[in-house]
Amino acid sequence: PVIITEDMLKDIKTPTLIIDMAIITGGNVEGSEKDKIIKKGNVTILAPSNLTNEVALDASTLYSSNLFSLIEHFYDKETKKLKFDLNDEIIKTATLTHSKKLITPILTKGK
Repeated sequence: PVIITEDMLKDIKTPTLIIDMAIITGGNVEGSEKDKIIKKGNVTILAPSNLTNEVALDASTLYSSNLFSLIEHFYDKETKKLKFDLNDEIIKTATLTHSKKLITPILTKGK
């Protein structure tokens, strides 16, 4: 169903971006068009038909980038081995257990 009408769009005075996430089922914004950028006065309307696919790709890319950065942080390029320095704040926070003991500050409440 249309939730945002043409009259509502005309009343918007400040520059606004609206994303019609329901375009594949007909859309919720009057005047939106599948996979097009529509400009109506101060309003820009996006209506991507594959939004869920794009979000998953972005999330996967972000996760893999973060994971790579974490591994790179404790990889010793000279010895070509992983080096776990439990005095390192990042390593200590990311490590839940060591030698059969719970060590992460979040779970041990700083002990």
